[in-house]
Amino acid sequence: MKQTPHGKKKWNGWELAYSEDYPCEEAYLPLVRFIDYCAKSSNEQLQTGIPKWFYMDNLRDYMVFLLSQGILDNLFKNAYLSVVDKSKGNRMLITPWDLDCSLGGSWNGSYYTNPIWEGFILSAELPRRLWEGNVAGFKGLVYDRWQALRQTVLSEEAFCGRLDAYARMFEESGAWEREYAKWNGNPVPLKRNISEELDYVKDWYHRNAEELANHIFLGVESGVKEMKISAPLRPSHSVVYNLSGQRVSSYYKGLVIVDGHKMVRR
Repeated sequence: MKQTPHGKKKWNGWELAYSEDYPCEEAYLPLVRFIDYCAKSSNEQLQTGIPKWFYMDNLRDYMVFLLSQGILDNLFKNAYLSVVDKSKGNRMLITPWDLDCSLGGSWNGSYYTNPIWEGFILSAELPRRLWEGNVAGFKGLVYDRWQALRQTVLSEEAFCGRLDAYARMFEESGAWEREYAKWNGNPVPLKRNISEELDYVKDWYHRNAEELANHIFLGVESGVKEMKISAPLRPSHSVVYNLSGQRVSSYYKGLVIVDGHKMVRR
């Protein structure tokens, strides 16, 4: 990591978005601490500390989003890390910036026909450590979320339905014709008929879902485990977090994270 920032809007590959009018070392402190944590924490520290650094449901959903849509250029790159109130802690949200490398298509109009692969997850340090070590049951959390969403908004039927609806809007408005006239051959040839583009993306989405089911998530166990408790946990017991990474009391019911494992407390 390059030296600590002093009054710079850009530092170490990151750009200060807020408050950009007052770039200073203090504004970068959450990011500096986060980088130090990812680079220097032991496996045990990562296991117990990650819910304090991230809203786990946000991190889980972000990973499902990247994997299911084949978004190759946003794994802790082309993304925003946001702290709601740094006076109350350093817990972060991650959101994407641009999405011009997704669904089998690259930023310049060319195609990458292969589906997502596990090496993509391992290409950034924090996701690699979470995935390889299944830290805080991360693989199970991602798997469970993907399994749930593929029955609804991420199902092939729902996905293709959205594509068809947008395609009709492009055709009826003349937008596809204008885009083709403007960008065909700059820098690569575009498909003249929007139905050809639809067929390609639908086929890619199907093959990507197959890759997720048959390879990336193969053998991954559900992150939900039953935990039967007849009385509240004693104060000396392990700390309990909800799925947002917030510490909750021993009386809290529902889905929780205990010692890095996702459980149901009844």
